[in-house]
Parts: sequence; structure tokens; C-alpha cells
Amino acid sequence: MTPTLAGRWQTRLFLNLTLGVVLSLLFMLIFGLFGRGASDPGFWKLLLLLAYVTGLGFIWDLIYTFFQSFRWDRDWPLSFVFVQGIIEGILVFVLFVLNLLPGVAYQNEDWLRFLLDYGSIWWITYWWLFGPMRIIFPQWRFNGGGLI
Repeated sequence: MTPTLAGRWQTRLFLNLTLGVVLSLLFMLIFGLFGRGASDPGFWKLLLLLAYVTGLGFIWDLIYTFFQSFRWDRDWPLSFVFVQGIIEGILVFVLFVLNLLPGVAYQNEDWLRFLLDYGSIWWITYWWLFGPMRIIFPQWRFNGGGLI
């Protein structure tokens, strides 16, 4: 079934709050951000970027839904989902580098952290969406991508 807009939003929020947060916390541990303490603004950087990716993704989903209306079957092929993730990542990264995301300041080595964190989250959620998600939540597939 083709996901509805509400289904897209529910799926995006669910995956980013589960897999996204867990992977971001893992990278925070790997990059030693826990040693800085919660009072350091750099501590929250990866989680804030995840929040921006999620928020901007809600806007992107409006655009994707509009473009889907031009397809005869209103479906969004896997290749489009793959490219969509790359486009979203590039947009957030450019906004990040230009310091246009409030509360998140770009520094020299942040490109690698962003690439590893965003790339891992995107890659794992992409494959989760088309594999385990359909097995664990069978109603998700038949309810327009809605979990609730």
C-alpha cells in the first residue's frame, strides 16, 4: 500500500525516535561526547541534528506526496526513497555548514561526525523500513504507513 502523509510522518517519527536516537547515542559515545557533559553545547549536537532532520523531513514529505500525485500508481519506488535520503542529508548538511540551524554550530571535524551519524541512521532505517518493519508491524504496511 502507498503510504499516506500521516503514515509517512508516523513512520519517520517512529524510526528517528528509536533507531535514530540509539545510533546517535552510540556515535556520541564513540566520539567521546559524553565526556564533555550535558552543559557543553557540543554534547547535544548529534541529537539536535537528528531533530532538524526529522522536522525538515516532515516538510519534505509534503513535497514528496505532491510529486507522488503525478505518478499513475501514486507509489514511491525504492530508488526514489534512496535518492530522497541523499537529498535530505545534503540539505541539512548545507544548512549545518552555513550555521543556519539554531543551537548547532559547525566546527572543523563535524563533517565526519555528520556523515557517519546521518549516513548510518539513513542506511539502517532505509533497510529496516523494507525488511523488519514489514514483519514486526504487518498492519503498518496495510494502513498507509500508519502505526497508530
